[in-house]
Amino acid sequence: MKKALVRALSVMVVAMMAVGLAAVPANAVVTGYKQIYAWINGNPRCITVPASSTVVGKKLDTWDCMSPKQNNQLWGLHTGDYVLSPDGTMTYILKNRHSGLCIKGWNTKGAQVTQEVCSVTDDRQMWVRPSTSPGGLVYNRWKNWKTGYCLAVSGAGTANGTWLITWDCGTGNPAPDDRRWEIGT
Repeated sequence: MKKALVRALSVMVVAMMAVGLAAVPANAVVTGYKQIYAWINGNPRCITVPASSTVVGKKLDTWDCMSPKQNNQLWGLHTGDYVLSPDGTMTYILKNRHSGLCIKGWNTKGAQVTQEVCSVTDDRQMWVRPSTSPGGLVYNRWKNWKTGYCLAVSGAGTANGTWLITWDCGTGNPAPDDRRWEIGT
């Protein structure tokens, strides 16, 4: 039964891609906009759109997590538009609340991540969350479905403006600090 459901959903996604449904529909389910952050040396580093830019192709970085929360640090996890990976894992599209653009990884290790027009046909915008749970806390690697690289804070930097890049996911439990992400409330 599960295999049949996975197969049926995969066929639907392929059909959607074939007819060219490129944009994330306005009625896509968003699980609320939340900060996504890494704890590096005790410092929370939020994924940020610099200067609240709405420019397609803008490179993303990390910044102090703002309180009150700022829209350029809030990300929606689209669950209405996903495909299943070969092992049946759901993939997510991460959309910024302010710009309305989505996180896109690139095929090169160390490449800076950008915000692009959201698309269900762009598999470099599809992210999986292989989770670990040390000590009851859930830490997530954000692994790109197409490239196999994970979101990372460049050089595990804690300075504002440190690049958000794609990097090897690493092994071990928990993930390395620069690739271990939490989702805020």
